[in-house]
Amino acid sequence: MLDQTAYDSIVSWLLRTTRESPPPPEISAFNVGLFESSAGYTAYLTGAKRFDETDDDWACEADYAPIEKYFKLPVNFVSDKTWDQLLSDLIEILQAFVKSGEFAQSVFIERQALTVGFDDGNLHRIY
Repeated sequence: MLDQTAYDSIVSWLLRTTRESPPPPEISAFNVGLFESSAGYTAYLTGAKRFDETDDDWACEADYAPIEKYFKLPVNFVSDKTWDQLLSDLIEILQAFVKSGEFAQSVFIERQALTVGFDDGNLHRIY
């Protein structure tokens, strides 16, 4: 079941970030990266000029990094979850975002792809 509170905070961050730090038109794809630190799980947004569906290394080319690049995921969203459950729940949130009117009005729809994944892991294409 979709965590509406987490959805609202994550989507708000994505929309606010790209509105306040608009990506240049040559950015063709976005990646929501994830990592775990002593402070908890954090997401970050980057964009690249090059997108290659068969080679996840495109996401390492951070040609776009917004001012508010990092977002600490809400504690109640991540608590008691394994990393793969967290990733699965975040994929669900981003899939719901892609189906929303907010996505249709965002900069994301103008680009080739939106992916998500942990650093050093596989990327999952959402859009």
